[in-house]
Amino acid sequence: MFEILREMTSLAPRKPGALAKYFIGAALCTLLGASTHAHAQALFTTESDFTATGWTPVSGVSNSVGPVSSSTYDFDGQSTDGLANYSAGAPDTAGSLQVNTGSNALGYGNLVYGEPFNDLYVQGFLNAWDPGATAGSTVAYSGNMYMVYTTPTWAGPDVYFQLGLQFNYPGSGYYGTYYFPSTTVSGGTIDGQATTIATIPYSVLAGGGGGFGINIVMNAGVYGTGVSGVSNVATSPIYIDDISTTFPVAAPVPEPATLGVLGTGLTMLMLRRRRQA
Repeated sequence: MFEILREMTSLAPRKPGALAKYFIGAALCTLLGASTHAHAQALFTTESDFTATGWTPVSGVSNSVGPVSSSTYDFDGQSTDGLANYSAGAPDTAGSLQVNTGSNALGYGNLVYGEPFNDLYVQGFLNAWDPGATAGSTVAYSGNMYMVYTTPTWAGPDVYFQLGLQFNYPGSGYYGTYYFPSTTVSGGTIDGQATTIATIPYSVLAGGGGGFGINIVMNAGVYGTGVSGVSNVATSPIYIDDISTTFPVAAPVPEPATLGVLGTGLTMLMLRRRRQA
């Protein structure tokens, strides 16, 4: 960046203070570029998207389910309602979905039931989830979904854990296939939580007339058999964020170098104003 600034300032004489303005402008452009980096709109990402209405616990598995704000856990920092929301595109509160499982052992099956909107009649959602579908009717389609989730701490070691999705609608006979990740990558540690980004291949079957539901499903257990002292009971909540048809991007954090450039520019501008005074 400093080489670029040096070349720019050598092209022609500049008025006093111009270099400071270049520093500030370059730094702000870098910061703005980072803050708007490839944030495609998700299906579910804000507190309103993850509203408690419609998302319900599974008896004997999840004790409580509900949205939490970004101060608790938030992967992408998005504060715009997702495409699955009737108010898609509206400003909202960034957040995620928190699932508490208590003392229940996790296994294979549903973790969270339902979702809060009848998305077969939300065209923005259909355009992303089932391109070519029209309100109230699906067409055959195969694609990828993406979901961000955290791995809880466990009562014992050596537990495998993954989350997936199930779609219930007329074409699936309201009892859809469990779709689990084909690949997962680490999303790093976000808000103190080990985070996974899952790629989940899925298919949609043609059909029409009726409602729509989406369940979050799980596959959890212990490695091997006869391992003493191993339990697949989670001792911390599970957080779910950014269910999307595009690969999610974590909320950007300005790089130290960028902050340094901005600080230098602001300092030079302050010194210039002090001399003028």
